Amino acid sequence: MDSDSHSFVFIAGVVIIRRFLAKERKIMITVKVKLNAALGQEIGQTVIEVSLPENSSIMDLVHEISRLYGDRVDKILFDSKRRSLKFVSFVNHSRRLTDQILNDGDQVRFLLPTGGG
Repeated sequence: MDSDSHSFVFIAGVVIIRRFLAKERKIMITVKVKLNAALGQEIGQTVIEVSLPENSSIMDLVHEISRLYGDRVDKILFDSKRRSLKFVSFVNHSRRLTDQILNDGDQVRFLLPTGGG
């Protein structure tokens, strides 16, 4: 085997091991969430850190916040039928859809959409 083949086998092995470990022990990420006035007042903080499994989306984050802080936060986050968010999502200062996958250390913010006219 030449050195290029060894490198490929090593990298492939690392990827397989990492995937196995992620499934076995759930690699976690931590994101920082900056809360708007309504959420901050309800939770009692302006910034929270939330741990999530790797490959979690913004919607997964919303559900985890809801699980951690209960129904009172649900009423602020979701419409009355709990089908959609009332907020626009930003990750690291860029607007993102709720299916956006989060990375460790991301900063997330939920802002009310503004209308113009």
